[in-house]
Amino acid sequence: MEANEILALINEITPQLKASLKDWYGTGAVLMDSPEIKPRDWSVFIRYNVQVDQDKRKAILVKIRRRPDESIMASIRDIKLVNEGRDDFKALQAIAGFFTETVKTTNNKFQTNQGSFKKEEMEFYTSIRPLVFYERWSALVMEELEARQLREFLLDMRMSFQTSRHKQLEMFLFRTGRWLRVYHEQLGQLHDGAFYNDNIHGIIQKNLQMIESASGMDFEQLRSILDKAREKRRDQSIAHGLLHWNFDCANVLISTDDRVCILDSHFIDGPIYVDITKIMTDLQTYIFQTLSQGLFIRADQMKRFHQSILRGYFGEEQPDTTALNLYGIFSILEKWQTDEETLQDKIEKKETSRYFYQAFAGWRRIYFKKLISSHLRQLAVDVS
Repeated sequence: MEANEILALINEITPQLKASLKDWYGTGAVLMDSPEIKPRDWSVFIRYNVQVDQDKRKAILVKIRRRPDESIMASIRDIKLVNEGRDDFKALQAIAGFFTETVKTTNNKFQTNQGSFKKEEMEFYTSIRPLVFYERWSALVMEELEARQLREFLLDMRMSFQTSRHKQLEMFLFRTGRWLRVYHEQLGQLHDGAFYNDNIHGIIQKNLQMIESASGMDFEQLRSILDKAREKRRDQSIAHGLLHWNFDCANVLISTDDRVCILDSHFIDGPIYVDITKIMTDLQTYIFQTLSQGLFIRADQMKRFHQSILRGYFGEEQPDTTALNLYGIFSILEKWQTDEETLQDKIEKKETSRYFYQAFAGWRRIYFKKLISSHLRQLAVDVS
């Protein structure tokens, strides 16, 4: 049934794409072959090859957001998912305005709070080209970028013992942090906001309740210290901006010429430390790092990776350590909750992969708690 729905969508969308090709690539552009369907848990991608001219080809991706437990047609009718797809398109349009060839050749620099972001720096970045958003099918159409996920560099086994790989990753992470600063300043306009607002507090409490129930662990001390931090910083503020919200290594692309490109932006206003700590904790929570209890990437190297992100974002400024620790806990709890929900879902559906998740659940819980405890010790000193 699902396959038939996707094929029906392709039959409707393809003529629209053909009619728009001349506007995007000129009158000689044609679609080649049949499109490739690439289903994911949270989206469906339809990939088209385009012959632009005799010597040049492009690839177009059609992305339709979905939920794992919904059919594609139900997802298209889901107003929340439609809005997310539309926002994704708007974010791509805005970002492309900073990191395209046109901008690089017409503007030598633009201002940030740290001074000028120069043309030479902009050459370290690139952008996905957004083409159109089809409201009828909740379909985001964009040009494919030849790139690899930052996660692939991180999980390369050679990375664990080759210094050259370490340096390369530190460079990519520095540029990733710099990209995030530009995103917050130019798209969201940084402004003062609550240090620990009710929305974030609610998410933390929800995550804690779910994880505590699933893992059987007692988080009384964690709740106590979080409440102290909230009370101590109640009347203080930190920088807020338009958040990416899903800022992890899977959404950071490195192009074939080593330029950074970021995917899957969300328009959510909130504390900038949400984005900063999500990328920092994401480095720590991949399966190799979990199963080795943090030894796949040594603690000293992980510290350098974190410092690269912070230098890229803050430059010579000093980040707020209380915010780093509090929102670090927030980001780890979110990752942990997702992990527990995935396990429960696989058990309920009796999927064969549940045995793999069950076998390593205890290891991951120990590791997540160890990460949280590290932030908690430092947070306890800050709020004492």
